Amino acid sequence: MLAFLNCEHINKLLDKLDLINHSFNKRIDLDKVKKAIFYAKNIIAIKSEIQENLIICIH
Repeated sequence: MLAFLNCEHINKLLDKLDLINHSFNKRIDLDKVKKAIFYAKNIIAIKSEIQENLIICIH
């Protein structure tokens, strides 16, 4: 069973990334990180929906 990403946890991680970002000279592109998380959440949701539909079709 696929788990959904916890938005509150993601926001905390993004805050940590922002702190790390200010601590180092190398910049982390937070927009790219946010987009990657958004796409990952959508992929998980789509896979979950497909899995649910397959289970319904099998039964």
